[in-house]
Formats: sequence, C-alpha cells, structure tokens
Amino acid sequence: MHIKQITISNFRSYRQQPEIHPFSPGTNVVVGRNGSGKSNLFDAVQFALLSPKFWSLRSEERQSLLHEGSGAAAVNAFVEIVFDNSDNRFSIDSSSTSDEVVLRRTVGHKKDEFFLQRRRATKPEVMSLLEGAGFSRSNPYFIVQQGKVNALCVMSDGDRLRLLKEVAGVKVYDEKKEESLSKMEENASNVGKIRDSLVFMEERLEELRGEKEELSQYLALDKNRRSMAFMLYDKELRKARETLDEIEHARTEDVETRALLFEDVRKADNAITTVEVMHKTKTSAKKRNKVLVDGLEKDKRAAMTLQTKLSLQNTELQESIQQNEATLAANAKELTHLQTEIQSVQSQLQTSSNPNTKTPKTHSGEWPTNATRHGKRWTGCTKNRAGLGISAPQRIAISTSPHRLRK
Repeated sequence: MHIKQITISNFRSYRQQPEIHPFSPGTNVVVGRNGSGKSNLFDAVQFALLSPKFWSLRSEERQSLLHEGSGAAAVNAFVEIVFDNSDNRFSIDSSSTSDEVVLRRTVGHKKDEFFLQRRRATKPEVMSLLEGAGFSRSNPYFIVQQGKVNALCVMSDGDRLRLLKEVAGVKVYDEKKEESLSKMEENASNVGKIRDSLVFMEERLEELRGEKEELSQYLALDKNRRSMAFMLYDKELRKARETLDEIEHARTEDVETRALLFEDVRKADNAITTVEVMHKTKTSAKKRNKVLVDGLEKDKRAAMTLQTKLSLQNTELQESIQQNEATLAANAKELTHLQTEIQSVQSQLQTSSNPNTKTPKTHSGEWPTNATRHGKRWTGCTKNRAGLGISAPQRIAISTSPHRLRK
C-alpha cells in the first residue's frame, strides 16, 4: 500500500495543481527552493489523512487553508489522494475488485466534507478506514515531521524506548491493557454488588411471596368491598337522581311561580306608576281646589258678612215695614175719610156751579188745584190736621203717590 497520486486545489500556496504522479512504492523525495511549497505539500497529505494537526478545524483555521493569491478569492479547497490497494490494506468492500482507494477532503468557510471512492462519506467512516490501514490517531508516527529524527538521536534511552514502543504500537496495547484491568476491577466490584443484590433479592422474594398471599386475600376482600361500595354508590346515585328530579321539578315550578310573580310585580309596578300619576294629578288638582276653596272661603266669609249685614237690614226693614203697614192702615183709614170728605167737597162744588159763586180758599189763602189729585195731597188744612191728629211720620206717609197708597 502506497500513495500513487495527489491532486491539490486552492490549498495554501497551490492554486490549481495538476495531478502529482507517479509516486514510487519505495522512497520519494520532494526537493525545491525555499517557498516553493514543499511544506504545504506535506501539510496537504496530513490534511487528507486526518492528522491531529488538522483533526478539528475552526472557521478561521479553515479560512487560513484557502488560497489567497491574485485573482478571484477561493471559496473552497480540496486535497485528493489515490492509494495503491493491491495488497488490500484498505478493506472497503469485499465485492470490489479495484486496486485503488480514492480519498478526498474538501474544506470551505462553513464546511468540511469527506469523499471516499468519489462518494460522500462521514468523518467517522473515513477515520475507521484509516485506522484499519494503520493510520491511527493514537500512533501518529506514520508521518515523521521535520526535526523528529534529530530529536530521536539526542533523546535518552528511556525516552527512545518509549518512542519505539509508540512507533511499534506497544503503548497502545499497554493503554488497552490498563483500561482492561481497570474494567476487570470494576466488573469484579460490580459482580460483588450483583451477588449482594441477589441475596437481597432472594430475601425480598421470600417477603414478597408472603405479601403475595396477603395481597391475594386483600384483593379478594377489596373486590367484595368494591362490590358493596358499588351497590351503595348505585343506591345513593339513584336516590340522588330522584332527589335531583324532585329538585328540578321544584325548580321548574319555582320558575313558573317566579314568572307569575314577576308578571304580578310588573302589573303592580304599572298600577303603582298609574297611581303615582293619578296621585300627582290629584295633588295638583288638590292644590288648585285648595286655592279655589281658600277663595271660596274668603267669598263665604264676605258673603256671611254681607248676609249678616243684609239680615240686620232685613230686620230693620221688617220692623220698618211693620211700622209702615201700621201707619199705612192708619193712613188708609184716614184716606178713606179724606176721600169721603173729598167727595162731599166735590158734590158741593158741583152744586155750586154758579159762576158768581166763589171757590173757598184754603187756610193758607191758596186755592186748591188739580195738582193735589196727582201730586202731593193737600194736607195743609189746619182744621183737618188738628182734628185728625196726624203725626209727622204719618204726614210723610200720606204724601206718597197714589199708587203707593193703593198698595
């Protein structure tokens, strides 16, 4: 197994490097001037073979691997190595007859990908393939870097022995031996713990057998208890449902009663509103009637006062009328007497129709005229006034009109 061909693209100082081949199965030497890319070629091989230096790369480390020459900036870079597998050192596929193994690693700003036989592969798959071929991370001396030979020559015998053990792979087995011994001690401790656990489990198993019998009895009794409880719960449930039905029926009746009460309350409220309106109306009417009553009271008091005055005047008038009636009766008698006298006087006047006959004068020296018939009666006769004895009020009554005398 040896390297047959290397292809580098955009890796470090290599922009587009054509295929580097052929390589000898023995020793190959790379010579050149300083800065010609010898170290970068060596780093490219380590990069593809997942050496510890290039095992895990951060973003800035991946950026440092990209080519930074003139022209467009490189986006990604890859290194491809073709191995000769004629001795079947790489166990890829037992059915494959290819004598070559192609391994490529591509790196970019945000990616680090692996390809095996031109197909995408994972990092653990590639590492497993390389370890199977002898490229183990625990024995990194499959690549001897610059200065390692000089360090080997000047180191002590003990260090050289350890180095030889590492190169031969003995250290790996020693580490695995120590790891196996520690695991055996751990397993022995675990076996003791397991035995203790088994003893405890046996004791516990005996206890559980006894508890199992008790549990069986308990389950039987619990089953009876649950059956009885179910019967009681079922009975209580039926009773509760009956009670609930009664309550629901009562609630329905209560709702109907409340609806009727609400209707009554609404009617009562309407009646109260009507009564309040009527009360306000009657209160207003009462106030108006009170004002009217006060006015009527005033009128009544005024009327009573007037009635009292009129009653007094009526009493006085009644008394005056009684007096006047008495006077009128007396005057009527006197009038009758006077009329008799007047008739006798007229008859005398008629008998004395002789022109030479003089009309007698009155006591005052005036002659009676027809005015006495319609106006004031002539009562100036001294003889009659003295003979009749008419007082002053009677004289006033006599001087009334004929119509008043007829009444």
